[in-house]
Amino acid sequence: MCLQVEQIKSLNYEILRSHSIEFLDALKLFKKKTIQLSKNENYILLEKVFEKNITKKKYVYPLWEYMFEFSSIKCEYGWEKFETMLKGKEVVFFFELDDDKNMFFLEDGSILTEILENCYSFVFYITNMHGDFLIAYNDHDYLIGTGNAKEWIEKLKCL
Repeated sequence: MCLQVEQIKSLNYEILRSHSIEFLDALKLFKKKTIQLSKNENYILLEKVFEKNITKKKYVYPLWEYMFEFSSIKCEYGWEKFETMLKGKEVVFFFELDDDKNMFFLEDGSILTEILENCYSFVFYITNMHGDFLIAYNDHDYLIGTGNAKEWIEKLKCL
């Protein structure tokens, strides 16, 4: 069947949404607050993350493939672990940079469990404002940690 131009114009297509909008919409559902980092803050933090956790000195897609001295575990719905792993820890949440360049500061990383349960699936990263660790959750359901997070992932393997 061939659609006529008028029929095509009348169809309501869902507009592709950015990961940030999805994330922020889920935050609103739970009345959780976040601070979006400025472009300058993003740049400064990414320099720290790359220096401490990434084998390359510039961004290469996908970032999780270039984490050094990491530990990983295949863990479908890996974000469920954040409720205990990140409880009381200040974190910065961000996405694969080719997909969405926004970064969000959260006072307590444990809230990510309920937020991410209400989002569509995407690759994401978590660090702190010092870049002391990097956690990735990729599109293959792997939870990957480097820096201080390497030990956290190792502990999950024992559960």
